Amino acid sequence: MIAALIAAAANTVAYVAARLAGVPLELTEVFSDHFGRMPVSSFVLATLLDGGAVAIVLAAACQRWAPRPRTWFVALAVVGTIASLWLPLASDATTATMIVLSISHAVAALIIVPALALTLSPK
Repeated sequence: MIAALIAAAANTVAYVAARLAGVPLELTEVFSDHFGRMPVSSFVLATLLDGGAVAIVLAAACQRWAPRPRTWFVALAVVGTIASLWLPLASDATTATMIVLSISHAVAALIIVPALALTLSPK
């Protein structure tokens, strides 16, 4: 979906801006005790897969089974976005990194959710 690609591009810009501002964007590596810098590809893939693909599946499910698909999709997407903020806030990253990661979740949602919501039936 085009909205997911736009969101991925926006998050790439956010990543570059954060790095230029000196944000470390480092997290503990899986099965390790040392920190590693998140590559920009992590931002892109997370936006496309977690933001785009999951939202598309949720929108399709709402269109199929919800009595008011658009309303249900937006409500579930907002709840999902808020819940997704738990990941960066629970990480062992610096405060600046947590803020950038949280902003990336919000950016993806602010671009993808309205675009998909407009494709769904209001009733």
